[in-house]
Amino acid sequence: MNEAKGKRLEVKVRMKDRFFVFPLPLFLFPFAFFGPQSVLDPAGPQAGRISGLWWLMFYVCLGVFLAVALSVLVAIFRRRKDPETSSDEPDREPAPERERRMTRVVVSAIGLTVVILSVFLFFSYTTGRSLYSQADAEALSIKITGQQWWWNVEYDLEPASDIVHTANEIHIPVGRPVKFRLTSTDVIHSFWVPNLNGKKDLIPGHEIVLTFQADRAGEYRGQCAEF
Repeated sequence: MNEAKGKRLEVKVRMKDRFFVFPLPLFLFPFAFFGPQSVLDPAGPQAGRISGLWWLMFYVCLGVFLAVALSVLVAIFRRRKDPETSSDEPDREPAPERERRMTRVVVSAIGLTVVILSVFLFFSYTTGRSLYSQADAEALSIKITGQQWWWNVEYDLEPASDIVHTANEIHIPVGRPVKFRLTSTDVIHSFWVPNLNGKKDLIPGHEIVLTFQADRAGEYRGQCAEF
């Protein structure tokens, strides 16, 4: 008697925990769309292209998910018209018409999958090309050297006496392309400002160029995404 009562109490506690835990991701989900460190809140053309690609994949995958979920629900709740085939026994010899219909559905699903993946491949390629084709001779040049555990920032200005060094803080003009020359002195770092562009690895002994532009004034957080 006490054991059964304890089990009922345990089930009630679990259901209560589920009730409060499940809505939490839904409550926090909208906060991912804006902020000083969000890919989905672009502040420049490069980040805008990355965000556009993300939204394309999001809506397509959402449509696929809903279609699959709907198909599963239809398969679960559909009642067969023929009472002889309404049992739970597996169909070892399905009717030819039903087998042809299932074949058409599977072939159509495979074809649609190939089309979706081809669309993703095309837009991923064009987005990557657009990120690397925005070189500008008038871009402001800034050298960033990754070190443990800070960024060494050097503004390449003319004459050499005007060169400025800062640490962990970068000031750039609005509406002007900025060319970052990225390198490292010790280990592999990963420079990432989500609101302005994608992440880029810093390899010791190699200089990598990353270009982006801020179209609106603000404070945008960056980080080393490697550690």
